Amino acid sequence: MTAKPISVTRKRIVALALIALTTLGLAYLHFAGGSTSVSVPSGAHAGQLTLKHCTYGNEAADCGTLVVPENRHNPHSRLIALPIMRIRAHTSRPGAPIFRLQGGPGLSNMDFPEAKRFTGRHDFVLVGYRGVDGSSRLDCPEVVTSMAHSRDLLSRASLASNASAYRACAKRLQDEGVDLAGYSLAERVEDLELARHRLGYGPIDLVSESAGTRTAMIYAWRYPHSINRSVMVAANPPGNYLWNTKTTDEQIHRYAAVCAQAQDCRGRTPDLAASIHSAYAKIPSRFWFLPIKKGNVHIAGFFGLINATAAGGGPIAAPKTIDTLFSIDKGNGARGAWLFSVFAGVALPRAEVWGDVASVARIDAAYGRRLFASGPTAAQSSATRARSSCGPAGVCSTPGRRTRTRRNTTASATRTSGRC
Repeated sequence: MTAKPISVTRKRIVALALIALTTLGLAYLHFAGGSTSVSVPSGAHAGQLTLKHCTYGNEAADCGTLVVPENRHNPHSRLIALPIMRIRAHTSRPGAPIFRLQGGPGLSNMDFPEAKRFTGRHDFVLVGYRGVDGSSRLDCPEVVTSMAHSRDLLSRASLASNASAYRACAKRLQDEGVDLAGYSLAERVEDLELARHRLGYGPIDLVSESAGTRTAMIYAWRYPHSINRSVMVAANPPGNYLWNTKTTDEQIHRYAAVCAQAQDCRGRTPDLAASIHSAYAKIPSRFWFLPIKKGNVHIAGFFGLINATAAGGGPIAAPKTIDTLFSIDKGNGARGAWLFSVFAGVALPRAEVWGDVASVARIDAAYGRRLFASGPTAAQSSATRARSSCGPAGVCSTPGRRTRTRRNTTASATRTSGRC
């Protein structure tokens, strides 16, 4: 009589292991960078562009290296190399070339399979991000280790450990000769402008997403005559790098409004927003004998709500996330909570180049100091922890706003509407 339950339990364990491995595999595919290792050619000089014929997928392209100063404000700065890719238009009379700016931060700017959607009438250009794609990367294994060994990614102990890890990473990079002052969005803009000039282009179009929209805005402010059009998806201007709980709650209520119009969803809850908040208060501590890290579940759930559908690009999306939260709220969601906990604990520590995350976060440092100087109550009422302090979250977002775009050159800030 006892053999059968043991057999069923083993099958469940194997099934859960397979589910967890599949989830983490999807996370790896989503987060893994697509950059190519580059180095400064012997005898190279600042501004040197070297290209050769190559392919990007099945598209004809030119790929190569752009040499730039690490810090343009230092006359004795060393040189670093950035990868560059130009996918050629299919027409002999193309329109304005398109430059792509990935979000993140800490993600490669060299991976964009959707480029083929634009190359019918435009050259499509990818310029590697300094600190991520170039010969000098702001890798922080200290931060990765801190997150990977965390007992709960949102615990005070974990956040303090991450802060120490960031300091240790900065010191090590400086000891290795890295000039951290050179890794800024302003320098990144100068890289893009140099690439535009060296490729012989006039005004260009920009397509940016999330944190990449910050670079697009600064580019337009500094070089308005270099930009033909700028399309920003999930715009995030400077001063909006903190998670805004008010905006997040508004988006959850938008999900609730959609739920109220759908019979199958309406039949599960009279108030989706209330169910979501209730679920987070009921996260179990264990699934059978497997521990559940509640802060990790918060992070994974938050990440899952970013994408309204699976087409958003994330390994988990809002429908699955909401299903899991429904189960937690009804008291039978331990399995889903455990999977969320595992996902956050394994995927997020290696999600981004954390030195770049810290670098990009500096632009909001003054705002963050003012916010948190007012005390924890005021800070929590207007925003959750700053990403530069809460690096493990790996996202800076409001859910369900992945499709907003703004066309034409933009010289004014827009409200945050998506991932950073």
